[in-house]
Amino acid sequence: MLNKVPEVTVYFWIIKILCTTVGESFADYINETLGVGLTNTTLIFSAALIAVGIAQFRVRRYIPGIYWSAVVLISVVGTLLTDNLTDGHNVPLWISTTVSPGCSSSSSVSGTHGNALCRSTRSSRHRVSRSTG
Repeated sequence: MLNKVPEVTVYFWIIKILCTTVGESFADYINETLGVGLTNTTLIFSAALIAVGIAQFRVRRYIPGIYWSAVVLISVVGTLLTDNLTDGHNVPLWISTTVSPGCSSSSSVSGTHGNALCRSTRSSRHRVSRSTG
């Protein structure tokens, strides 16, 4: 499993932050600017995550394109799912925050160092504050 992920260095974290930011911005663009809607955007990115997840589990070595796509998509889908829960089902953000560590641990098992919902609660708070002020 360890040969399926890059070495965790300062460069890893810089790339991870940049990938996450670009991925979440792209999801916002599809959702809001193109008008696809939150539910459809979630379905599109979830399907992409499933496809990339299958590829990540099938490969026997570290392949940067597959690995970083999985990192981005875990973050984006986590954000979108939290947004759906918060906006569509009135789930309080504190519940999402409480659940975050468990989801983060489970995504790390897949070899993607994911912590999607931790970031997603931040993103949801930003969306809520942006829409109210």
